[in-house]
Order: sequence, then structure tokens, then C-alpha cells
Amino acid sequence: MTLTNRSPQAGSSTPEAPRKAALGDYVRAYVALSKPRVIELLLITTIPVMFVAAGGVPPLWTAVATLLFGTMSAASANAMNCYIDRDIDREMRRTRQRPGAMDLVTPKGALIYGLALAIGSTVGFLVFVNVLSATLSVFAILFYIFVYTMLLKRRTAQNVVWGGIAGCMPVLIGWAAVTNSLDWAPFVLFLVVFFWTPPHTWTLAMRYREDYAAAKVPMLPVVAGDRRVLLETVLYSWATVIVSLIFWPVAGTTVFYGAVALILGALLVVQAHRLLSRSMAGVSGAKLKTMGFFHLSNAYLALLFTAVTIDPLIAGARPGSPGRAPSLVGRVRRRGVGSTRARPTTRPGRPGPGPGGHGPGGDRRCPTRPGRSPGRRRPGSAAEGSARRRRRGRPRTTPSPRPGVGRRRSRAPRRRPRCAGAGRSRRT
Repeated sequence: MTLTNRSPQAGSSTPEAPRKAALGDYVRAYVALSKPRVIELLLITTIPVMFVAAGGVPPLWTAVATLLFGTMSAASANAMNCYIDRDIDREMRRTRQRPGAMDLVTPKGALIYGLALAIGSTVGFLVFVNVLSATLSVFAILFYIFVYTMLLKRRTAQNVVWGGIAGCMPVLIGWAAVTNSLDWAPFVLFLVVFFWTPPHTWTLAMRYREDYAAAKVPMLPVVAGDRRVLLETVLYSWATVIVSLIFWPVAGTTVFYGAVALILGALLVVQAHRLLSRSMAGVSGAKLKTMGFFHLSNAYLALLFTAVTIDPLIAGARPGSPGRAPSLVGRVRRRGVGSTRARPTTRPGRPGPGPGGHGPGGDRRCPTRPGRSPGRRRPGSAAEGSARRRRRGRPRTTPSPRPGVGRRRSRAPRRRPRCAGAGRSRRT
């Protein structure tokens, strides 16, 4: 087996000759094909959501399984993205060193690798987590490949806006893995990542505008001027901050999260306005220093979701707390929990107790049980009642004559005490 580097070296017009490949070369090539930096960003949003869903530290096995199969799911989508975009990766300086562009991994190998990871992650979610998280994982893979990579990326300047939906799915997957349901809180965090993605990507695209133009990818910085791009960057930054503050009351977080979201949001918005002001003052190109906003947006998302992780540990919240929103999908109604009806004190068709006794007797009491009304039950625990029945020699239940029906109460006749004035006079 050989690895072939077909990219020309500096000062040479011929590709490097094939060489014997070592196992480590293959491992590094396939790891690079998975885009580990992108996976790292996705895991940053998955782990904190699991803490919020669990109201603290999530179950260890659930967390490990979700991270493992979530990594496989993201790696499969990235590998197939490299397989499809290997032609434009060769045209861009930023992506020219990817394994697919350098033919370190054959197209067939990249496709098989991506499909194997997709199948493995789906089966893993089904077996070790739950069906809902597996469904969301499959949706994320298919959306990233078919909607973003094949449909939007080379056709519209809004490609990263709607294609960013795939990057928001880890938030829902992490919540579903813990609760097997979807609430309002993960959807709010979904919107945080959704509004954060365009300005984060556009400021990077402004730095590599010539690369995208050479590859004929219609990113917004390629088809529009700096002022238009930075104006939308400001708008999306404001939307990100506002939605991050909405998470505060929706999830019932503490003041700690609110303070962190306010401080980080202020820094993000100020930097976005600063870029727009420079552009309106006539500064353009590399002098805008858009990569500063790109790195700041990375830090913003990481620190915001770190606050999401720490907040439930501070509050000691639990699922179902007053600040938590009701479930939308997959909530199963628990049996035996809820309001219970109070049993009537009298049977239908029987007169209720009078002011001091029962029936027509009025204030008269039962002579056989002094001081007690016959309609009231004797106080005592169930264990005491069972002991009394054993002493009397009467079993509480008898086997049912019909198989499969269970047990039924015995119908042994019970003698009721008769009270004075209830039909016969009391003998003296």
C-alpha cells in the first residue's frame, strides 16, 4: 500500500514519487480527513447541554457514549464533505493540505470511511443511547452532506446561514441523549449557535476572499462589499447575544450565567461595531483585522457554553424544577403520579352521618363500640389489621377460581353492630 503526494513542491513542476506508507501515515491522514478542529467545536456545545439537561453531572455512561458516537457522526459528515469538495480544496490555500486534495486518501477510501462512521455512529446511538438521539444524528449527517455541501455551498451566498443548521444539531443531540425528549431550552441554545455561525464564518471568509473566489464558492464576502458583510455581522451578533439572554429565564439559570452572557455579549457586539466603523471610515482588506473578531467569536462560544456547564452545578437544579420549561417531544406520562380522587365517605344510596352520629339515630352512638360511629374505620396500620385477621383465622384473600385472573378478596360475611334506635330497642 502506498501514499501518493501529488501536490507540487515549491520550485518543482513534477509531483513527488510514491513512497512506502507507514501505518502512522494512514492514521494521520484519516484523522485529518475527519476535521478534528471542527469536531472540537461541536463537542464544546454538546457537553454543556448534557449538564443542563441532567440538572448537574450527567450519567457517566450516557456522556461517554454520546461523545463517542457524536464524534463518529461529525467525522463521517466531514469525511464525506472532503470527498465531495476535493476539487475546490485544491484551489484554496487554506484547504490545499487536506488529505483529499493531496490524494493522501483515495476518493473511494474517503467515501467508505465516511459511510462506515455514519453507520457505526447510528448503531451506537440506537443501542447505547436512545432512538431520538440517533434520529437527530442521522438528520445532521444527511443535512450537512446533501443540503449544505451539495445544494447550497456552490450556489448561494447564504450557504453558511442555512447550512449552519447541521452545526447546531449537537445541542439537540446532547439534550435528547440525557432526557430522551426535547424542551425549549435546547432550542434556544440551537438558535444561539445558528446566529453565531454566519459572522464567525464570514470574518474568516473575508481573510481568504481570494481563495473562495478562485474556487468559485459564492461566499458573502466574495459577492458583496465589506460594509454589507460587516453590517450583517453586527446584526447577527446582536441576535446571538439577545437569544443567549433569553436562555436565562427559559432554562431557569442563575445570575452567574446571566452575568457571563452579558459580559461576553457586550465584548462581541462592541468588536462587531468596531469593524463596521473601520469599514465606514474607508479601511479595507487586511487592515480591517477581521481575524480578531473570528478568534473572539471562538472564545465567546467556548466561554458561554462553559458558563452553561457550571451554572447547574452552582444552582443544584434538577429536571422538573420550577424554572424548567415543559417538554415538547417524547415526554412519557408517568403512571401513578398525579391527582387522586378522594373516596366518598358514604356509599351511594345510604344516608350520611347526622350531626353527631349516623342515619336516623342523630346524636346516638353505637352501643357495641362506645364513642365511635359505625361508619368510621378503626384507626390502625395495615400491618395491625393483617395481624388481627390472622388471629381470627380468616385469610385476607383467597385464590381466584379462574386461572390468570389473580387473587380476589374473600366474601366472608361480616356482622354489623346494631345501634339503639335503628329498628329495635336496646335490651337491658
